[in-house]
Amino acid sequence: MTVRIITWGAIIDACEERLRTQRERLDYASSQSRTIEYAQRRHADADVVPLLASVEDDSA
Repeated sequence: MTVRIITWGAIIDACEERLRTQRERLDYASSQSRTIEYAQRRHADADVVPLLASVEDDSA
């Protein structure tokens, strides 16, 4: 049997670190160009007409 003694400060620090990590994941905002790149990589084998034009194409 193993008994570990941990201070309340160590427990709170660990919880705050997990909270910080989750908050960073939730605050992630993807740009349209990154979304298009991901979709093209993920569905590269699909024979589909692209529905989303890149931002540069919209300026023409």
